[in-house]
Amino acid sequence: MGKVGAIIPAAGKGKRMQHYFPKQFLPLRDHPLLYYTLKVFEECEDIEEIILVIDREYREFVEESILSPYRWEKLKDLVEGGEHRQESVYQGLKAGEGWEWVVVHDAVRPFLRPSLLKEVIREVKEKEAVTLGVPLEDTLKEVNKERKILKTLRRERLWRIQTPQAFRYSLLLAAHQKAIKDKFLATDDASLVERLGKEVFIIPGSPLNLKITTPFDLLLAQTILETGIW
Repeated sequence: MGKVGAIIPAAGKGKRMQHYFPKQFLPLRDHPLLYYTLKVFEECEDIEEIILVIDREYREFVEESILSPYRWEKLKDLVEGGEHRQESVYQGLKAGEGWEWVVVHDAVRPFLRPSLLKEVIREVKEKEAVTLGVPLEDTLKEVNKERKILKTLRRERLWRIQTPQAFRYSLLLAAHQKAIKDKFLATDDASLVERLGKEVFIIPGSPLNLKITTPFDLLLAQTILETGIW
């Protein structure tokens, strides 16, 4: 069915964490946060290769504190990222030549269930473009600049998107190349594929597959890790 590779973009600065150190490297109990994310992909039998994308400034730290102490047999390459997440994913894509399928996952989502990762890989081989997501439960309001409510949005069709997102490799590469040509910047890879007019399907994810971006998220992550259930 072709080689399945994973790209973990970990080049972000994490400014919302309000910490001098990027959030993906902050300690979470006994290990750096990134360790837990890499571990899920290392242990997934369906993932054959992993490309980790990092900021040049932290290459030495990553090699000494995350790569050397642990055994990552599937890590194919350590790639330097770009200014934005999208550019970092593209750098990872270029290093994934020979893949038929690619899975992209945020470095700061350490609580991905292995079963969900396997489901994403299974589904992408049928649908060519899939993403995890969870339906919204809160009431949503559209407001103007003065914070006046304009209308209440119907939430039945609204989902909060997560990663991993998975695609046929050639499809995601073409989507990124078009975005570069058009000077278009998106917040996720599914948006780039949508611009090609291709269908992207959602797989129900988990509320615990949270993206750790703020100090509160880090506290929540500590609690989740202590329970050992996600």
